[in-house]
Amino acid sequence: MKILLALAISLAAFNSFASGSDAVNKLTSYLPIGSYTGSTDQGTACLVSVSEVNYPKKDIQVRVIEGNNDLTKLVTEGSEFGFKDYKKEFIQIDHTIVGNDDVNYVERIIRTVNAGDNKLYVVVSFSAVFNTNTDTQVAECIINL
Repeated sequence: MKILLALAISLAAFNSFASGSDAVNKLTSYLPIGSYTGSTDQGTACLVSVSEVNYPKKDIQVRVIEGNNDLTKLVTEGSEFGFKDYKKEFIQIDHTIVGNDDVNYVERIIRTVNAGDNKLYVVVSFSAVFNTNTDTQVAECIINL
């Protein structure tokens, strides 16, 4: 899981994605609003829920439930993101500094990528880093569209 996070961060850092400011429309073109059941690579059942929030804004909340992990990521109208259309790949990272330095932070990541034959891999992660303590949680799901 940590390898996946490192890969996502490195891809974003190298700016290998085209970027834009219409994150909500791009995400919902890959992952339409609704609820989806699926499974992980290990065959565990999971759920992905995509819903509009913060009306009248067009913000989207993606929730992934996998086992004991229940993680959400808010994608706001006009926010920055990366994408590759040919792979249905969407990535967005929210990095919030806590305190006066950049040592302590909270990070939320969403990533989607085509998993073949009308399937989409969706992952949401949460990391909190405070001094030398790190709490990382990941929820992933492969869904049929």
